Amino acid sequence: MSTTAERTLTEKHRRELCEGSGLTEATIEAAGVYSEHDRTKLAAMLNWKSCRRATAPALVFPYYDLHGATVLYRIKPNNPPKDAKTGKHRKYLQPSGVPVRAYIPPQVRDKLSDATCRLVITEGEKKALAAVQAGFACVGLSGVDCWHTKGTAKLLPDLDRIAW
Repeated sequence: MSTTAERTLTEKHRRELCEGSGLTEATIEAAGVYSEHDRTKLAAMLNWKSCRRATAPALVFPYYDLHGATVLYRIKPNNPPKDAKTGKHRKYLQPSGVPVRAYIPPQVRDKLSDATCRLVITEGEKKALAAVQAGFACVGLSGVDCWHTKGTAKLLPDLDRIAW
């Protein structure tokens, strides 16, 4: 994957994050969000054999566990592919064969062991980062129904490890 030195944003992605979502450069940098142009790297992040040319560049959101280790990358391609079943564009892509995870911004990791800390849960990485930037402890979900393990009502392991 890209090293920190290579992690930059395209102007389009910078506008989307800063102007569209109100994020500061400091928030974006702390979260490790960047633009990836290399289709081979994008394919590896998604556990795919290859990526079509239109997939790159893509906005990359690293997902971290409660200890700060990168566990996956969610990708927002500039030209999203269509879902073969629904025909709708897939705005965000997640690695094949990997369970859904909670988006834990690095800035809130240490607060999640404190049961007295109020926690906001929202849909989406950009909203989670905006909430953190505004001073809230916030965790993001990749969809409104992505709080549980598929086929059960059991909390995602990431959420289950939070001190409630």
